[in-house]
Amino acid sequence: RFTYNSRAMTAGPTSGSSAAGPDPTSSPAYTLSRVETNQRALIDKILARYATQNAVYRELLQNSNDAGARQAEIRFTTTAANATAGTGGNAYAGMSVRQGSSADKACKRPLVTKVLYRNDGMPFRDEDWARLSKIAEGNPDPSKVGAFGVGAYTMFSVCEQPMVVSSDKALMFVWKGDALWTRVGPVPSDLEKTLDDIDAQSVEGGAARKGTKWTTFVLDSRDLYAVPSMTSLGQFLASSLTFTKSLHTIRVYVDDKLEMTLAKQTTRAPKEIEVASKSSGVLSSMGWSRSGEGGTVTSSSNGIFTLGSPSTSSTRSIAASALSGRSTSSSASRSSNSCSGNAGIMESLTRLTVTVGGECSSVDARYISAPVTTKISKDMSKRMERVTKKKVPAELRVEVFLAAGASEVDGTSGGSGTDGGSRKAHNKSESDVASAITSSFAPSTGTGKIFIGFQTSQTTGLAAHVSAPFVPTVEREAIDLVDPTLRAYNSELLQISGMVLRLGLERAMQGVSERFEAMHEVYLAEDEALIKEARAKKHNAIEEQKAEKEEDEELTQTASEDTTVSKSLMSFAKYMAKGVKTTIVSAVKTIDEIVSNDEEELIRPLDPRPLSFEEREAILLMRSFCAKPSTPDADIGIAIADGFTRVMPDVSPPVLTRTGVVRGNYARLPKDGLEAYIHQNVVRRVVLENAREY
Repeated sequence: RFTYNSRAMTAGPTSGSSAAGPDPTSSPAYTLSRVETNQRALIDKILARYATQNAVYRELLQNSNDAGARQAEIRFTTTAANATAGTGGNAYAGMSVRQGSSADKACKRPLVTKVLYRNDGMPFRDEDWARLSKIAEGNPDPSKVGAFGVGAYTMFSVCEQPMVVSSDKALMFVWKGDALWTRVGPVPSDLEKTLDDIDAQSVEGGAARKGTKWTTFVLDSRDLYAVPSMTSLGQFLASSLTFTKSLHTIRVYVDDKLEMTLAKQTTRAPKEIEVASKSSGVLSSMGWSRSGEGGTVTSSSNGIFTLGSPSTSSTRSIAASALSGRSTSSSASRSSNSCSGNAGIMESLTRLTVTVGGECSSVDARYISAPVTTKISKDMSKRMERVTKKKVPAELRVEVFLAAGASEVDGTSGGSGTDGGSRKAHNKSESDVASAITSSFAPSTGTGKIFIGFQTSQTTGLAAHVSAPFVPTVEREAIDLVDPTLRAYNSELLQISGMVLRLGLERAMQGVSERFEAMHEVYLAEDEALIKEARAKKHNAIEEQKAEKEEDEELTQTASEDTTVSKSLMSFAKYMAKGVKTTIVSAVKTIDEIVSNDEEELIRPLDPRPLSFEEREAILLMRSFCAKPSTPDADIGIAIADGFTRVMPDVSPPVLTRTGVVRGNYARLPKDGLEAYIHQNVVRRVVLENAREY
C-alpha cells in the first residue's frame, strides 16, 4: 500500500522522547490510534501550491538531471492521432476538456490524450522505487535538488493513474477511494512494444539506442487539453536547461513527429577567472586592479559562507587571488582542477540552439561558477536537517548566468559586423518561434530569476540569473525566509551570490578591456576618418543649402519690386502688432537653440563610428547590472546588493570609456561638447544613451 512518512510531515518528537520525561499517556489506561490521512485531499492541497503551469515537466526534468540524463523527450499523443488510427472520437466522448486560454481556443490545436516523458538517465534503483511510493521522504543526497518528496506528485495534476517504467519494471499508482496504492510488476506488453518502436524510430537511429532502457513516465490525460504552444513550452524548456548539470537536449514530439529540439552545448570550456594586474596603462593608473587581500571581503556577514574551497592548494581566498591577478595554483594543477569542477571561480560560455521544423536559432550565455565553503554551528545544522531531511553540505557551488550576446543594443551606430551572438533562421513562421524561444533565454533588465535547480518565481532585480542550493518553500517557487534558521542560511547565501555577480562583472569587463585595448589604435584611426568624411558631407550640404537660399532670395527680390509702399507698411504693422511679444519671450534660449546648424558640432561633437563589438558587450554587461526591486520579495535583491558591494567595498564598478575601462568614479560623462576637447576617460555619448542607468 502507498504510504507517507508522517514523522517527516510533522517533524515531531517520538513517543517518550520529551525532555520533560516519559509521556504519561503511554500507560495501558490510554488507547493508541493512528491518525488517518485523506491522501487524495493531501495531494490536491500540495498541487494547489504549485503556481507554475508546467510544474509536472519541471519536476520530471529535475528527476532526469538528478539521474544523470543527457537527453529527455516529451511525446504528446492527441485526438488527431487516434482519429487517424481509426480509434474514433467516441473513445473520449465521456472525458471533460480542460478550459484553456482564449488563445488556445482560437488556434484550435488538437487535444492531448497521453504524454510519454522519457529520459536516458540512470535506471531506478531499489531506494528510488521505495521513495516514489512515499510522500514527504525526499532525496537525502545534499547534491540533489529534491528535498521534500512531493514533486513527483505533480504528475497527478494531469493524470489520474500515472505509471513509471524503468529497466524492466513498472509501477502504477491506483486509487481506492481516497487512498492511494501502487501496483508493481513487469512492463505491460503493449507499452513495451510501443517503447521499442519509439527506440527503433528515434532520431539517433535504432543502433544508438539498442540495449538502452530509457526511464519512461506514462501520463494518460484525466481531462483533455490542447497541445501546448511550441513558443510557450519552448521558452519554459529553455529556462529549465539554464543550470542543468548533465541534461543538455530536450526533444518534443506531437503524434510521433519531431516538432522541436533544444540543445545546450559548451562553446568555451570553464576557465579560471584571473583579473591580471598591469604595470602600466589606463587600468592600473585608474585603479582597475588591487593588489593584496586587504581590499576584498570574501565571507558573508556572519561567516556562514566563504568564497573558495578548502581543497584548493592555496590558503588565500579565491576572490582575493582573482582580483590581485595571482593564480591559486600552477597552470598544470589548475587545468586538472578545471576538469573536476573544484578549481576557483570559473567562467564558461554556453550556446543554446533551438530547432523548430527545419529552422533554428541560437543564443550564447556566460556562466560564472564559484566554490563556497560552509561553516555553521552544530545547533543550526541540526535545526536545518530537521526541516530539510538533508545534511548541510560542507562545500557547494553558486552559479551566475549573464547574457553574452549584444543584439539588443540600440543605435544606428550599430556595431562592427557582429550579431551579438544570436544566429537566427530565415523561414518566417518557424524561425519566429525559434527566435522567440532563444530571445527569452537571456533575462531583460530586472527580470533575472532565482534558480533552485530550476526557475522559481522570485526575481533577482538584475538581468542575471542566480542558481544555488537555497532552501525553498515546499512548492519550490520561492526562497524560504520565514523559518528563522532558514532565513539566516538563505540570506547569507544570497550575499555570496552578490559577490559572485560582482566578480563575474569584473572578469567580463576585464576581458572587454583587453580586447578594446588591442583595437584602440584602430578605433582612433576609424574615428578620425569617419569624422573627416562626416564634416565633408556636412560642408557640402551647407553649401547646397546656401546656393538654394541665394536663388530663393533673388526670386523674392524681383517679386518685391512690384509691390506698393502701402503694402510694405501694412506688413510692418502686422509684424509690430503680432510678433514683438513672441520675439521678446523667446529671446532667452537654451544653448542648443543659440547655435546654428553649422555650429551644432560645438555642443554635440561628431561621433559617427558604429559601436564596436567590445562596446556592445560592455553595454550589455552594464545593462545587466542596472538594478530594479526584486519581486515578489524585495529582501532578495537587497541581500544580493549587499554581497555585490561587500566583496569590494571601496571600489567603484568598471565603466568602458573612449580610452578603455576605468573605475566608475574616474569616468567622465559627455556634456555640452566638452568631450571634443577632453578624451581621457570620457564615455561615448552612444554608450551613455544605451546604459544611462548604470
